[in-house]
Formats: sequence, structure tokens, C-alpha cells
Amino acid sequence: MTPPCILISSGDPSGAMHAARLARILRERTGAELFGLGTPEMREAGVELIGQTSDIAVVGLSEALELLPRAWRLLGRLEAEAERRRPSLAILVDSPDFNLRLARRLKGLGIPIVYFISPQIWAWRSGRVNQIRDLVAKMLVIFPFEEQFYRDAGVPVEFVGHPLVEAVRAEHSREHHRDPQRPRRILGLVLGRGIQREHEHHHDQEREREQHDRALPAAQFQAQVEAERRARRGSGAPPLPPPACRATLRSAGIPGCR
Repeated sequence: MTPPCILISSGDPSGAMHAARLARILRERTGAELFGLGTPEMREAGVELIGQTSDIAVVGLSEALELLPRAWRLLGRLEAEAERRRPSLAILVDSPDFNLRLARRLKGLGIPIVYFISPQIWAWRSGRVNQIRDLVAKMLVIFPFEEQFYRDAGVPVEFVGHPLVEAVRAEHSREHHRDPQRPRRILGLVLGRGIQREHEHHHDQEREREQHDRALPAAQFQAQVEAERRARRGSGAPPLPPPACRATLRSAGIPGCR
């Protein structure tokens, strides 16, 4: 049987981490030919990159305005490549500002679209659900409440679980951080979406932790930077939970990925 050809697109570094793990398991279990938009980690997982996530990943308005022409050219390249290769499926990962525009172009080519990791439309700009219903064959969501949200909106949906549940393991128990002599509330600081500026974020978190320590001396702060960095690099983390792989392939009628 000829291996499937699949377009996979992630315009955000945090989404690309999960896209790389999905690509890896698709390659291992189906031999799929993968191409699209992503990161070096996705290339290592077997995706032929037509464009780099870093070309369009931004953290501020001024950067967004500067990158608009580049983003439109990238949309055109991906559309042209999809028209040439005719993939049996497109997997779009998060990044709604870019990926929903790409979805409209792919829909015009008759390519079925699976969306993995939903935009947070349940929190803001909820009207985008109508656009998703028109463009997307199936949503694969990582939070249980999202499944009901999309079902109520008439969008085909399946809950596949959060990939970080399998990727990130706690190194210490809560008790490890407790001092019976000085009871303190434990709060977590988690690295945000601007992964391309991870070094700056790390130092920002250290400064924030110092400020919080001064403002809330009764609290103990734990920064979860290393855990996410290890998960992002895939250092021995298990592959994406099989439900995401199975649901992705079922949507296109592709066998495999048990």
C-alpha cells in the first residue's frame, strides 16, 4: 500500500513541539510522506519543511506588521505545494491566525482538514467556530470541555487528551518542597508561548519569582522551565498518545497507527 501524503502545519513553536511528536509516530507507523510548515524539530521527525515556524512566529504587534508580507508569501507556497502533491489529509496545529487562512485555501483544493489543538475560541473570538465548522472535517481537542463546545456548535470533534500528560513527569513530589518548620503556599510559574525567546523568558521568570517572593513571603514559587524544555526537545518522552494518531488517520480513511 502506498504511504499517505500528509500536510502538517504549525505556526507556533509550542504547537510545533506537539506536531513533531505526532509527525514522528505517523512516520513510524504508516511511513507517511509529510511536508509543511514547522520547526527543525519537525524536520528531524520527518517533515519536509516548505517554511519555518520562525518565519511567522511573533510576540508583538510591530513584529506582526513586519511579517505580514512574509506570511502571505508562505501561504502561497504551501497552497502551491499542496496543489502539486495533493495530500490525502492536512493536519493544522493551533496557530489559528495563520492556519485558518491556510485551511480556506486547502478547502478550495478539496483537501480534508483535521485541526489538532483547538484555538481558544471558547475564551475569546468565539465567532470563529462558524469558520471552523465550514472548513474543518474534524477537531481533535485536548481538553474535555472543548469536546462539548464543538459538539454544541455542530463541528465534528474528538477528545484525544493532552500530550503533555505523557511528556512531562514531575521530578519531585509536593512534599519535597514543603518545610514543616515554615509552612508556605506553593505556586507554579510556567513558561509561556514565546518559546523562541526562551532565554529571555527564563530570566523574566527569575525576576518575577524574586518580586513575588518579596511581595508574598508566605508563598514558595516553583518555575517549571526545565520540564517544558525537556518535553520540547523530546528527551526520552513517549510519543503522542495513540488516540490522537488514530483519530487523525480515521478522519482521512488511512489505516494504521494502532
